[in-house]
Amino acid sequence: MTTYVTCDPEGYLVFLTISPDLIHIRNTHPQNKNRVKTINNIFREVNDSKDLSDVKIDNDVFYPAYALIDSEDNLTNESLIFFCKYEGNIGEYNPRIWRGLFSNHGNKFFNDFPGKYFNRSSWISSRISSKNIYSDLENIFRYIEPNYQNLNTYSHKLREILIIACTEVECIMRMICDDNVEEEDIPGNNFYKTGDYFNLKEALKLGEWSLELKNYSGLEPFKPFEPWLKENPTKSLFWYDAYNKVKHHREENIREATLFNVLNSVAAIHILNSAQYGPEIYSNQYGNEYSPFDLLSAPYFGIQNVQVMNYLKGYPFEFKSVKFFGRDSGRQFKRSGRARKTK
Repeated sequence: MTTYVTCDPEGYLVFLTISPDLIHIRNTHPQNKNRVKTINNIFREVNDSKDLSDVKIDNDVFYPAYALIDSEDNLTNESLIFFCKYEGNIGEYNPRIWRGLFSNHGNKFFNDFPGKYFNRSSWISSRISSKNIYSDLENIFRYIEPNYQNLNTYSHKLREILIIACTEVECIMRMICDDNVEEEDIPGNNFYKTGDYFNLKEALKLGEWSLELKNYSGLEPFKPFEPWLKENPTKSLFWYDAYNKVKHHREENIREATLFNVLNSVAAIHILNSAQYGPEIYSNQYGNEYSPFDLLSAPYFGIQNVQVMNYLKGYPFEFKSVKFFGRDSGRQFKRSGRARKTK
């Protein structure tokens, strides 16, 4: 069986799986979300010669559909040409790794595996921890105005927030790795280094996320993971390097505890939560969770790479969890130290 995907005229994904005798169609429009239509396969192939995987219109991740297949009556080679071949395995998802679509334009999104439900207890814990840190940052704004003139302001209170924020970043990245790395690839003593965490930059497209500070204009977008380099994984992440300095040598390095470094470390938490559970968690139309930041841009994975439940047997849909860096994935978790010895 082969699966194809396109968008309907309103921007919702339509999946089509072809077997020798049947065609299974799922339109993810909210009115049809859990409904699957099965029709006879009156021909045996799809002309998918036109590749629309990288097409974007108006900086939107959703591009208009040119065909909506819902019956044998309008099933023709011409109507199918704008479907592109789906590159994943339907029904499989990577825990704590969002592979959906999101657009600020109209707050459209597709996320068949919302982490706040599929990792419920982890989400609740992350939500509470993040909100506490967000609240601490907002409280700082009562004393330090977040503008260009004050970005290099440093203090002992900023040091405290920087330490707790970066500790949360470490905690999140460790849990993502634990859920997506084979046991024999987990570093000895379960101690990950920054170089190990660097694997997540590509996996979660961390360098492609950008945020802006709510209610305060004039600051450049925050892209805390953009400068991260494999060759120098700690120092290239400047706000994280500052955290290490003020944690171990407060008296010498208190000047590193700046408002700028704190803003980037807290922005990193917002990004990591979005990259796990889906950016819609902070959308005022859907998740509506509080954050001092607004999303400017999220990675675009292409509609052919989103994760979708197995809808072939109808609702309730089937699914299974697979490790992103699993043995069958073809992806290597590049370790910066020795792995755990297995018996």
